[in-house]
Amino acid sequence: MRHVRRERAGRVADNFIASWAPTAYQFMPGRVLRGLGFDVDDENAMYVYKDQEEMVWPYDDRGRLIGEDVWEIDPAKAEIIKLDAADVITPHEAAERLAPLIQPLPPFDEAVTGHEAIPGPREVVTG
Repeated sequence: MRHVRRERAGRVADNFIASWAPTAYQFMPGRVLRGLGFDVDDENAMYVYKDQEEMVWPYDDRGRLIGEDVWEIDPAKAEIIKLDAADVITPHEAAERLAPLIQPLPPFDEAVTGHEAIPGPREVVTG
């Protein structure tokens, strides 16, 4: 699982969003970092991989995300920070805590236009 927290990100919008994050934080288990070739002292611990990234997120004509491209600016400057186990929660614990805050989204057309979708033209085939 990849968790990313970004600070002071810049954005440019058109039919995509281009973003740069002076600092991005990815929470990763030690075994994942070790598998990526990093030297960590505890593969069972949780770490923060801190780096700088640039991202592009393209959207379709209805505003739906259709992709993601992420580039690490300078891997040599990345930091790996071991977290205290008392500061780490599981995805299940996070889901339990966040569930009361999550509301279902309205249908796309209702959210954008303020009313329900109007059925489009139908093709009529005659004999």
